[in-house]
Amino acid sequence: MNHKVIIAVAVSAILIAMVFAGANIPYPGYNPTDHLISGKHPISNVSEVPKNFTLSGNVSNSNNNLPLSGTITVSNSTMSRTFNTSSNGSYNITLPQGNYSISSSIPGFQNYSSTINLDSNKTQNISTPPATTIGNGINQVPGSTNVSTLVPYLNNSIMSGGLNTDNITGTFDKNITIDLGKKLNNTQFVVLMKLDGAVYSYNWVTNGSGMAKLFLKYSGNYTMSAYTLYYNSSVIHYNTANNDTARFNMTERITFISSVILQSAVPLHDNSSVANSTLTVKGGVFSVPSLSVNSNLTGTYYKYEVPVGFYNFAYSNAHYVSKNFGVDVTGNSTVNKTIDPYLISINIRNNTGNTFNYTLGSTFYSGNGIHMATSGITTLLVFHDGKIVYDNTILLTSANPYYQLNLTISNKNLTFNGIETDSTNLSIVYSGNVTSNFYIASLEFENFSTSATNGMIIISGAASGSYPLDSGLYTYNMSQSLPTSAGNLTIKLVYDNDSKVSTDGRMTVEVYGYNISTLGNYITE
Repeated sequence: MNHKVIIAVAVSAILIAMVFAGANIPYPGYNPTDHLISGKHPISNVSEVPKNFTLSGNVSNSNNNLPLSGTITVSNSTMSRTFNTSSNGSYNITLPQGNYSISSSIPGFQNYSSTINLDSNKTQNISTPPATTIGNGINQVPGSTNVSTLVPYLNNSIMSGGLNTDNITGTFDKNITIDLGKKLNNTQFVVLMKLDGAVYSYNWVTNGSGMAKLFLKYSGNYTMSAYTLYYNSSVIHYNTANNDTARFNMTERITFISSVILQSAVPLHDNSSVANSTLTVKGGVFSVPSLSVNSNLTGTYYKYEVPVGFYNFAYSNAHYVSKNFGVDVTGNSTVNKTIDPYLISINIRNNTGNTFNYTLGSTFYSGNGIHMATSGITTLLVFHDGKIVYDNTILLTSANPYYQLNLTISNKNLTFNGIETDSTNLSIVYSGNVTSNFYIASLEFENFSTSATNGMIIISGAASGSYPLDSGLYTYNMSQSLPTSAGNLTIKLVYDNDSKVSTDGRMTVEVYGYNISTLGNYITE
């Protein structure tokens, strides 16, 4: 063999051996810093293998910090890994460096999700609360143990000792039958469960046989108790694997008589009784039936028979202010409550000798009195000799349910002197002063005459309006009394194209009307 060939082969063998040994062999044009910048091997040009890091942690119940077993999913844009936690809720996984989303799926608990940049070994603990619902209509009670809002005779201490904490094992998605017994047919009930530190409730009505369906999303062991307004059960244990009926042994509770007497704050005709009233009572979610209602001179009397507990009362009547109040029933008791009627009181003094009457809304009255009303706006109109002499809009509210009107009607005549201001288109102006509220009923012009029939009356100042003068007469009767307040009042009498007015003697106008003094105030109890 040629010596040159032998040398070349030997050199090649040495170079190959050095490459496998990891020697950094330069080549033409090679810069020793190239691999630091590019992250690639200077000869092979292959990317470096990413580093791996460990992600670990524990999964727990946020209510009590107890460990939870379930499924963890870690994913990014290129991969997704799903695995189970250990029996004590811990997990451990090795992943390439990068950004990841972490989520948990645990039956009976709310889903958890978060993100993490895995650039070193890291710990990510997961704490998640129990699910807000564990079946159709089976919802977590706000505040976990605030059961008095559901059942009046239950409280937190009873719940903590009455129901144990159980757990669930997986999905179920089935109806189970619950049986309260035929004596509780067509009856509203509440079933309570306590799972993983949270209390759940189901509120429904039994059928004609005292039974109902309850839909559960999760399998496992449950402790339950059932309640109606007058009955409760002991705690029962139910396993979804048995697939049978959940039967409750219902026991009747001791009841007490709670009496409520309602009295009107303003008695009418010395009678404070309240008629046509409605009093509704609820104990938690249960409506309480009324046993008896008696109207008498002392008020409306209601009697309820209920177990120990807190009850909410709501009173309603169109003519009275609505009233809500609570009663804590600990034994036989009587409660007195005062309610405010909506009242309008009318007191009119008439010094004219003529008739008066008034309307409230669409109802007509011919004498003074106190009248039942309702909340809202009522229109009051007072008539004197068939003419409106007073009108007002009354607003009754729960804060101000009473209104009283004191009104005096008296005759009053005003005499104004006038002067002629234009001899071509005759204009006679009368001016005077009104010192109080006044309703103009008629006008009479004196000490002048004219053959014209096209007269016009213009009233301005405290009142306003234009009115044609009665043909051939010098008296004008208002079709409706014109209200005016205190102040200057000007009455102008105008005739077009008439210069034949007699100006002998004093030219005056007599203003006839009613002086109205009024005071409206709210009645006090």
